[in-house]
Amino acid sequence: MKGPKKRKKEVRCVTDENIVQLFFKRDEEALKICDLRYGKYCHTIAMNILADREDAREIVNDTLMRAWHSIPPEKPTSLLAYLGRIARNLALNRIEKEKRTKRRHTAMLALDELCEVIPDQAAEALDGFVIRDLLNAFLASLDKNERVLFVLRYYYMKPIDELSRELHLTRSNVKIKLYRLRERLKATLIENGITLAGD
Repeated sequence: MKGPKKRKKEVRCVTDENIVQLFFKRDEEALKICDLRYGKYCHTIAMNILADREDAREIVNDTLMRAWHSIPPEKPTSLLAYLGRIARNLALNRIEKEKRTKRRHTAMLALDELCEVIPDQAAEALDGFVIRDLLNAFLASLDKNERVLFVLRYYYMKPIDELSRELHLTRSNVKIKLYRLRERLKATLIENGITLAGD
């Protein structure tokens, strides 16, 4: 019987393309490999939104099942991004459904900040090609530290205090940097003909 260390080493050698092929063959090994390779990543995303380990673990299981039912026909080239997006959406749906108070406040604050910049109709279609491409171009224009800060706040929904500790910045500095990033994003959207909410 293979030990956990040997199993993890074997899993690292399997490509995303190989895993997707397993999904297409309806081989449940795909789920086991995804859990070993990407389970912790999805758990982190869910924990940052829900702040509950049991709920986060459920989100990981639900993410794997959602992937099982969507591949095929979907054929993701990056399972990390694909599973991360599913986990994030499931966690946000749960937080909205259960009306959490503590961490819900953090996640909704982060989304509210972005809603000041991205119009409602665009926010609902964040995975749409136009907004996606503009956000990708915007992120590519940032330096590494700015990009990390933006992604940690608006993708992983990390609270200001946590960002302050992780990035060795004051709370005030984090808030100022985020405000400037939102203003730059707003300018990018306007330059590309996106009408902002309230305009």
